[in-house]
Amino acid sequence: MKYIPGLAALACMGALASGTAQAVNVNFTGKLVEQPDCILNAGKDITVNFDNVAVKKIDGVGYKKMEIPYSVSCSGGTPNTGQLKVMLDFVEVSWGDYKPLQSSIPNLGLRITQGAGDTTYTSKTKLNTDENNPTKLYAVPIARPGASLVSGDFTGSATMTAIYE
Repeated sequence: MKYIPGLAALACMGALASGTAQAVNVNFTGKLVEQPDCILNAGKDITVNFDNVAVKKIDGVGYKKMEIPYSVSCSGGTPNTGQLKVMLDFVEVSWGDYKPLQSSIPNLGLRITQGAGDTTYTSKTKLNTDENNPTKLYAVPIARPGASLVSGDFTGSATMTAIYE
C-alpha cells in the first residue's frame, strides 16, 4: 500500500499538466497576377564583332573589351510583381579562374564581365536589371595561360534570357 499515495500524486500532476487545448483557424489569402512579358533586343540576335584581334595583345582585361549591346522591353501583366533579371548561358572553358565562354579556337575564351568595373560574370548568373537602364555586360578575349594561339576566325555563342522573379 506504499504505492497508492505516489500513484495518486502522479495522477493529479497529469491532470494539472494537460490543461485545455485551444484551436484557431489559419486563413491564407492572395491574388494571382500575370508578370509582364519581356523581349530582349526586339527579338533580334546580338552580335559583338571583335574584328582583328592581335594574338600577342590578348590580356583578358582591357584589350578588345567590347560591350554586349542589348535592350529589354516589358509589357502587359502587373507591374512590380518581381525583379527583372537577365542571364547569359554559355559553355565555359575548362581552364582559368575567370570561367570564360569557350570560343571555336582552342585555348581562346571570351571573358564576360558585368558593370562598370571588372567583375567576372559566370554562366547562368542572374543579374538584376532595369529595362530603362540595362546592366552593362562586356566580352573580352582571353588566352589560356602558357598556350599559343593560331591565327584564324573565331566564333562563340551564348543564350541571353530575361526573367521576372
